[in-house]
Amino acid sequence: MAIESPSATYDERLRARVIGGGPDAVKAAVALMERHDPDSLEGALELVPGNADPSALCQKALAEAWDRYFHMRNMSWD
Repeated sequence: MAIESPSATYDERLRARVIGGGPDAVKAAVALMERHDPDSLEGALELVPGNADPSALCQKALAEAWDRYFHMRNMSWD
């Protein structure tokens, strides 16, 4: 697991958790999606810039997070 800089922004810390692929990677990816509201899985994948070829763990975390986020985003809240 990567050591996070205390001066890093919240988004940077979330991205580091997603890239690290640890047990909280999906939760961090969902948080990124809640902050940036991507329109598609491709948009969600772009939330981790500089990762042109993300690891399998990173891709899996982002895909699972997108499924969760898409479901939550489209729920009726009334």
